[in-house]
Parts: sequence; C-alpha cells; structure tokens
Amino acid sequence: MIEDAVSYGRQTLILDPVKAKKLTVHVLGCGTVGSNAAVELSRMGVGKIHIYDMDTVEAHNIPSQRFGTSDMGEEKTLATKKAVEEVSSHVSCIAHGEIHGGEMYQGIVVLAVDSLDLRKKIWETSLKYSSLVQLVIDVRMHANELQFYCVKPANNEDVTKYEDTLHSSAEAQPVQCGGRTVSYTGAISGGIVANYVRKWLMEGHVPGDVTHYSYNWDHEQMMLTAFEQWKRPPFVTLVDLQTMDMTALGKE
Repeated sequence: MIEDAVSYGRQTLILDPVKAKKLTVHVLGCGTVGSNAAVELSRMGVGKIHIYDMDTVEAHNIPSQRFGTSDMGEEKTLATKKAVEEVSSHVSCIAHGEIHGGEMYQGIVVLAVDSLDLRKKIWETSLKYSSLVQLVIDVRMHANELQFYCVKPANNEDVTKYEDTLHSSAEAQPVQCGGRTVSYTGAISGGIVANYVRKWLMEGHVPGDVTHYSYNWDHEQMMLTAFEQWKRPPFVTLVDLQTMDMTALGKE
C-alpha cells in the first residue's frame, strides 16, 4: 500500500515521529496560510489535524493556496483534506465547516482566518486562558509581509501583549489579511508554521522569549528578515529557518 511506503526517518534528528503522531493541531481557515500549513504539518507526521473553513475553492485561490484546478467549486476543507491524505493516510484529517466561536480546541491552534473580527471572537470565546490549548500561532499576511504571533493562552503576559494587536476590521488596513498574496508567501508561511510546531513539540518553546515576529521576504536579495516587534528599538535579523536562530544585522 502507498501509505506503508511513507517514512519520516529522515526527520528523526530534528523531529520525534512518535511525538508528532500524538499531536493534535487545529487549523482555523484553509486559505493561503491554512491550506499550506495543513499539508506541511501532514508531511511532518502530525497525527491529527482538524481543519475549518466555510468557503469553496475559486479561480483566484489557485495561485497562492494549496489547490489545483480540479478542486474548483469544492469546499476548501474537503480539498485540503484530500491534499493531506495524499501525503499519508497515517494522518487523521477532520474537516469542519463554519467557525461560530465557542468551539473547544486542544493542543496547538493555527489561527489563519481572514477576518480580524472573527479572529478576535475566536480568541475571546475559545482560546483566551484555555487550559487545553498549549500554543496559538496567529498568522497575518499582506503582500510580502508575514506576521506571526505565538501566544501561550494561559500566560497572562502573552494574553496582554496579544490583545493589544486585536484591532477591529475597521481599524485595520483596507486590504484583508491575505488579500494580496503570491505563491511563495503561502509556501513560506506554511513552512514557518510547521517549524514553530516542531520547535514547540521538541523544545517546549518558540523562538526566544518574544512572541511576535514579522517576516519580510526580499525576492531580489532572496533574504528572509525578521523584525522583532515587542522589544525596542526594533532590529533586523537573519533567520535560520532550521533553528529559527536570529543574527542581528544592526539597529534601524
């Protein structure tokens, strides 16, 4: 059988497949970030992946999301589930529909919805001070910029810092999160989410003691830079995508 040929042996030095198989991840939103993240998590052997979305695949989704033309008109959750199961049937992928708020989550939650109002509702009704959720990875995207908020929802300091970023949709930029994307930003975002999950699983923490990084991909210099937001003055760093270690290039 094809699934019997799937081996995670080449990952064992950086990721324990036994720990990955026991992990549950909820991916809220199957757009540019969520569809790519779900597939990358399945490639790492994450045992159970819950995916949530209410939209169907449209023509403008194909360039930046993990879908093909054969998925047109299909529910995004079902198309994502198909992509995950094509990697390995060892991964349990459960598709859900619309997110109403108040759902119960556990393990790790990837927050990849495209509405700031819905993001805030999910946080307040399902995630804030949850004892079942170990880590929330909130990903926001605009053109070449990726913002990652890694939050421990039971930690008071993380809660305070994170809630300062939860603006309403009316206060946000006029373009929705993910409203302007290109193929590589989705691929990069999925990879970074997967690496954050790996670091949390293996080391019990995300990069450093700071929970918010903004990444900008310079397509001319082929350089990924990170801007640390919650320490002042901000500085620019090179990011090692394997370790997520950061080398300061200098203060702005």
